[in-house]
Amino acid sequence: MTSASARLTVVLAAVFSVTHVQHPRAQQQTANQPGTKFTDEQLQQSVELARVGRKLTPKRWPNNSRVAVCLSFDTDSEAPLLRDGNTSPTSLSASDFGAESGMPRILKMLDR
Repeated sequence: MTSASARLTVVLAAVFSVTHVQHPRAQQQTANQPGTKFTDEQLQQSVELARVGRKLTPKRWPNNSRVAVCLSFDTDSEAPLLRDGNTSPTSLSASDFGAESGMPRILKMLDR
């Protein structure tokens, strides 16, 4: 494994772990969200309603690549907390970290 692919593996693992951590309030709301209990068939039927147009997967990727990767970073900041009425300094400061400190660190890492 090259050092570039090792770094990409670490980045993807970090993104996966961050995107799969639920806020305690989100865990409480799960009981009120019937979609979390849908079967695979129910999920597929629901999603099919929104699918339109042709598939955009090319027959061949540029430069003979075998895969395309999209990195996405979610920095909610304080907005969702304030929306829900959460004014806890601890929660707000943790959210502030993502926008103020986390994003510059992510950009610096991606530049390397």
